[in-house]
This record gives sequence, structure tokens and C-alpha cells, in this order.
Amino acid sequence: MVDTEPLVALNGTQISYIGHDCKEIPGFLGEMYGQFAKRLDLSFNQLRSLAGLKAFTGLEELVVDNNLLGNDLRLPALPRLHTLTLNKNQLTDIEALLEHLADATPSLRYLSLLGNEACPNQLVSPDKDEDDYQRYSPIASLEPRATRYPTLLCPEDPKTPGTTKDFALRPRCSCSGTRRSYFPAPALIPC
Repeated sequence: MVDTEPLVALNGTQISYIGHDCKEIPGFLGEMYGQFAKRLDLSFNQLRSLAGLKAFTGLEELVVDNNLLGNDLRLPALPRLHTLTLNKNQLTDIEALLEHLADATPSLRYLSLLGNEACPNQLVSPDKDEDDYQRYSPIASLEPRATRYPTLLCPEDPKTPGTTKDFALRPRCSCSGTRRSYFPAPALIPC
């Protein structure tokens, strides 16, 4: 086997395999790191599938920004995954994505979709406007039908100049039915 260790950045239980233009998750990553990795960063590759994640049984955080992941994205069961960033991929159908994530990632508390068509954002996509946001709003609220989904939150006032219309998924707080304001980083929300 070719020496692959220099290609991987390892820091405790955090694994980074960034910028290698791979189209699929290399098998050696799962073989060597899958049993103990808690955080995996596969950004800046050309991934179209995440099938290779099956070996990462204890994964809690997954970063797959700047890849080629589309609406056919399927994750294996990742019961401990609480943070997922899919920024700058090719996702357009948020409802199908959320339905799949509800099944595959029951512990998910934070999801970032910036730079995807599924997440209207005038700063990233100048062709998006307030009408796009209004069409997105019913999905963003997720309404009572989605009690098993994390709550999708956006800035308090999307018309305020300078807001980015960034969207993040957060857990519905069991002690109150109100939505909380947007937090830019994946932090726990106290009840």
C-alpha cells in the first residue's frame, strides 16, 4: 500500500482529508480512522457520494463543504452525528434532504447549507431575492409536521441590510415552543 499518512491531518479524534480532489471517500480512511474518529473534514474534494462513511461509526461532526454532493445524497446511519456542514455543494431540495437526515442522523443539532440553491442567500446567489426567501419560509419554519426534524432558524429580520439569510438547523427546545435567534457557530442552545 502507498504511504497515505502524510495526506491525512490527524489531531486526536479529528481527521482531515482536505483538497485531494477525490470523487469518493478513500477506503483507507475508514480502515485506519473509522473506529475512533469523532470529527471528519472532507472539504474541497469532488465527492458525489458519502457511502464510505459506513466505517465511521462514532462520528459526531462531519464537514463536507465545497464538494459536488447533490440531491441524491445518502448518509449511512450516523446516530451520534450532531453537526453537519454541507456548504457549497449542489443541493436544491431541502425537504427531501431533511427527511433523509431525520432518519439517518437522529442526533443532528446543527446543519449548514450555505452556498446551496436549497438555502436562498443573496450574498452567495445574487439572482435570489425576497420572493425566493418567502417561498422558502414555510420550509424554514418546518411547522408542527416536522417535530422530528431540528428547527431551521434564520436571522430575526431577513430584510435588515447586512444580514446574510444564513440558515442553521437547531434543536427544538423542549422547555419552550418559541424559536430562538440565529447563532453563527455550532454551539449548544441552553434551555
